[in-house]
Amino acid sequence: QAKRVLRAFTAYFQLTNLAEKCWQISLIRQGQITQSKKETISRGVEAIKDARFSSSDVQALLSHLQVILVLTAHPTECQRQTILRKLERIARMLTERDREAAIPGADKLVEERILEEITALWQSDVVRLTRPSVQDEVKNTMFYFDQTLFDLIPSLSAELEAALSQQYPGETFDVSGVLQFSSWVGGDRDGNPFVTPMATYETFRVQRRTVIRKYLRKLQQLIDSTSSSIHQITPTKGLLAFAESYVGANQYPYEPYRSALSAIRSRLEKTLD
Repeated sequence: QAKRVLRAFTAYFQLTNLAEKCWQISLIRQGQITQSKKETISRGVEAIKDARFSSSDVQALLSHLQVILVLTAHPTECQRQTILRKLERIARMLTERDREAAIPGADKLVEERILEEITALWQSDVVRLTRPSVQDEVKNTMFYFDQTLFDLIPSLSAELEAALSQQYPGETFDVSGVLQFSSWVGGDRDGNPFVTPMATYETFRVQRRTVIRKYLRKLQQLIDSTSSSIHQITPTKGLLAFAESYVGANQYPYEPYRSALSAIRSRLEKTLD
């Protein structure tokens, strides 16, 4: 009986925290909560400009500045990816419910799906019943990369570029190396006897495949959306030559960008193995 009570409180706090986060995001989007200007990238760049730093000074700073997010496996972390993914789906459905609130009956359908996911959450083992292996820790870490970091880092870099362009019109800046991330998981030799050379090799393999798969998804999105036709645009000779070198170029005979992107995707797919 005590275990059921503990599980009930665990699920309650998981769902309450999730709902609160989604609600705060919703209020921010509606403009009911305003983020302090002091906490924004644009305000930081504005302060640099106010301090009379020149564009060359800023680029020199950016060339040496590194903000590195280090992912590590906490020894008490035992939450399963299954639970993380269920909470992620519930969060998405809460956002969808807010978006479709104006459509009669739509919110009820979403609520039913949320209830189904909560029921599945209640019927699932919340924590691991066995000690996680090194590869379990690696996969758990890559979950956050897959769901958040891969898209977040380019987004923050673009925000920084936009703020710099606003404060220093006509100047260009290289911000590619400012925000990075690394991980100790699968490579840390301190205290974990199971982190062997083979475990580290397998960690690199998992990370590599995860990144390649993310790029393949992005490439497919570009292929789906980039339908520029030679009947409407004049592509460069270099692009046409590259597109025509792809063995599947006949699939998009009048759409060189799609052919070129398909060629890149084909080459990238071959590096998965």
